[in-house]
Amino acid sequence: MGRCALLLLLLAAPPALAAPPALAAPPLVDVSKVVPGIRVDLRYASNRNVIGRAFYPRGARALLRRPLALRLRRAVRFLRPRGLTLLIWDAYRPPAAQRVLWNHTPNAKLVAPPWRGSIHTRGAALDLTLARISDGRPLPMPTPYDSNSARARRGARRGVSKQARSNSALLARAMRLAGFVPYRAEWWHFNARDFKRYPLAKASLSP
Repeated sequence: MGRCALLLLLLAAPPALAAPPALAAPPLVDVSKVVPGIRVDLRYASNRNVIGRAFYPRGARALLRRPLALRLRRAVRFLRPRGLTLLIWDAYRPPAAQRVLWNHTPNAKLVAPPWRGSIHTRGAALDLTLARISDGRPLPMPTPYDSNSARARRGARRGVSKQARSNSALLARAMRLAGFVPYRAEWWHFNARDFKRYPLAKASLSP
């Protein structure tokens, strides 16, 4: 085939289809604005945490990937007839905050290393408990938040009251309805079952 004929053939060929653009990850949203009736008390924005000082900004928001925040409504609807709601202690966690926790407890069995990232940093994990709708008071649970006690393990019985076990089981049931999986080592921690689809994120918690 001559050069001229080859050139004409190439010009006549349809252009190659461009690869479709990668889908952007769903945005992080303020859970309190998406889930009516939910309560928020971010412990890392106060000194009531394992470190003993605040390392979230004042007025920090509880952020979560939008599809997950919408799913959380199912759990709140399930709890409402019981006079209960969810009380969030932690949601999206910025990389810098993950580093603070790691520096305090450099144990990969307890805290995800900052270079690997936490499911919290994907905006796909929650630390939370049950609270009364009437006054916002949390229900008795097996341990305080962020406890390293063996009683914090899901299903622990020794040293855990029947009421606390029942409350923990109810929390797990509500979160499963919303598509979250209980973490065995911490009764308060739940991961979105599809957390791997959400990348690590860098966002501000400030209002």
